[in-house]
Amino acid sequence: MRKVGITTLYHNTINYGGALQAYALQKKIEELGCDCKVIDCYVTTGQSKIDRWKALGFKRAIQILGMKIMYKIKMRFDRKMYNGMQQRRVLFSEFLHEIPHTKPVDVKKIDQYRDEFDICVTGSDQVWHPGIWNEAYLLRFARNKISYAASIGAIGFTSNQAKEMQEALRDYTAISVREHGAVQLIQNLAPIKVYEVLDPTLLYTAQDWEKLMCPVEIREPYIFMYAVDNHPMFRKRVYEYCKSRKIQLVTIPFNQSHYKNSDMRYTDRPLYAIGPKQWIWLIKNAEMVFTDSFHGSAFCLQFKKDFWAFEAPCGEEVVAETKRIYSLLSKFGLQNRIVDFDDFPDMEKVLQKIDYRSLDLQMNMLRKESQKFLAKAIKV
Repeated sequence: MRKVGITTLYHNTINYGGALQAYALQKKIEELGCDCKVIDCYVTTGQSKIDRWKALGFKRAIQILGMKIMYKIKMRFDRKMYNGMQQRRVLFSEFLHEIPHTKPVDVKKIDQYRDEFDICVTGSDQVWHPGIWNEAYLLRFARNKISYAASIGAIGFTSNQAKEMQEALRDYTAISVREHGAVQLIQNLAPIKVYEVLDPTLLYTAQDWEKLMCPVEIREPYIFMYAVDNHPMFRKRVYEYCKSRKIQLVTIPFNQSHYKNSDMRYTDRPLYAIGPKQWIWLIKNAEMVFTDSFHGSAFCLQFKKDFWAFEAPCGEEVVAETKRIYSLLSKFGLQNRIVDFDDFPDMEKVLQKIDYRSLDLQMNMLRKESQKFLAKAIKV
């Protein structure tokens, strides 16, 4: 039995998509007959944080820092909110511990796993973002290495970043990325063919995820808005739309421990104690979904929901996120479900249903191709 190690955004994460994609990839590799674990690595060096701020850009870094500070202040004075967010962390911790993983290890000491695994996988999500990558995500410690659905999460690389990535890719025996736009970007640096594959969460079927999800106590019909970034104008319009339809708007505030005024201003029911399993349930049972999230969009596809993905008009990070969502939806001819602030759909357009009849065939084909790549790359 081959021993496989995955490096991905796992350690103490409170990111719904990040946790679920790690779960899905580990389980799928395990189903291939491998002994598979996520390598629970973390970063302690201050320099890495500085590099990440630089990669984000001054304006975006200051914005995120401000949201984190406001979040801590808010938690200090609102006990109900604080208890709910603590429960969210507990639910995430319980879910992450369902995924087989190693003991936590500082990325500086990850070399100790060099001989423990027959092959290591750069897992999915934004592991190749220039402000995030490290020794673990570039697999410099591993003897045999592949990537599965790695995402860059940025528009491109600087010349120094490109050189570092090119050097890291020399020893990979199989390379795949998640977004269409990343294929050529990585192909320019890689010595072997680069493939585009599905996100790990889409390797599972809707029926698989339904077995995992946990219900939330909501009795009345609702529209679910899952927003990672601020987007006050768009949130306002969604809120007004729900009021016009006389249906409650359910939201999850403070994603990634960021405080945003619009989290509390434009909602009928903010939910704090929500883990990955409850998050899936909220998407599955919503009348409609509005989201700016890649994985929010991915699970809408899974459950054949009527949804709208929205984009913001500024910032490289936001542009990159929209490109990720566009890459996903264009695979199924649904790129018209992305709207910007100046083009909020009118009532008639919002109510348009998505024709999912042809999606199943395309999803099954892409799922088979992605699973074939994974099995061949691991050589089981």
